[in-house]
Amino acid sequence: MKKTLLITGVLTLMLTFAQETAHAQARLDVVIQDAAERLAPHLGRDAHVAVVYMNAGSVNMSNYIIRRMDTALRNRFTMVTVEESVLGMIRTEQDRQMDDRFNEAAFVGITGGLGAHFIVVGTFQPILNFYDFRVQIINVGTNVIEGAFEAHVQDDRIIRALLGADFTSAQRWGAVGLNLVPGLGSFVIMGDTFGGVFQLITGVAGWGLVAFNFGNIQQDIPNPLFPGSYVTETNTTAVIMTVTGGVLVATQLVFNIVRSSTYTRPPARIASLVNPDAWSLDLVQGRNGIEGVSLSHTLRF
Repeated sequence: MKKTLLITGVLTLMLTFAQETAHAQARLDVVIQDAAERLAPHLGRDAHVAVVYMNAGSVNMSNYIIRRMDTALRNRFTMVTVEESVLGMIRTEQDRQMDDRFNEAAFVGITGGLGAHFIVVGTFQPILNFYDFRVQIINVGTNVIEGAFEAHVQDDRIIRALLGADFTSAQRWGAVGLNLVPGLGSFVIMGDTFGGVFQLITGVAGWGLVAFNFGNIQQDIPNPLFPGSYVTETNTTAVIMTVTGGVLVATQLVFNIVRSSTYTRPPARIASLVNPDAWSLDLVQGRNGIEGVSLSHTLRF
């Protein structure tokens, strides 16, 4: 009986962990598309919508989500362009509130002159190793929340770059340790191609030279003066190659520590037009009730 309960408990924990992990696997762009699809039924066909605020930890991250949400909704509704001055007023109002809760009345008051029937506000906050994405649609006329959406977003290099996040101490020490296998930590943890390749070349070459030549530094050769006896001589070539290998190994070890301690994440690169992950294909409602096709391309910067 106890064994059955133990097995049941372990399976429950595994299923719970698997469920949480699955929740954190969605990419941000996919979650934004899902949010637009889920919130669309709460809006009328002729609704004018403005995406006005996203509390995401940094201005770059907020602006990125706002633009992506605007694009996703633009395929379905008439979008109202929000000027940067208005966005600045909204950020100032939120900072004045000194918390993460929405003051719907303040947002509606600021955006009331935009001509929007609905405004979109949301948050994007870190939780453990993923992010919690929440978005609400507020009716400007009634100040009522008409719809809400929440999802977990997978952490990736694009998000970290937009947030300005850097490597933690644990990640840096982990990279140092893994780089005892030349380049492994740089490739796996930091995504540092140059650092990984440099350490791979210097480390493998250095250890190879030491391994193949260290045992040949001292050589026994026949003694011409006394047949059947041998004399020990130093192999100069083996010494030079061993020292060279040692220098390469030392270079790799020093480079490992310095590079792992100082390397910072590069800015997000603009997606290539030939990258299939940068394109998304959606079916949207046409003006005459006919389904249309929307092809969009994501430029990440």
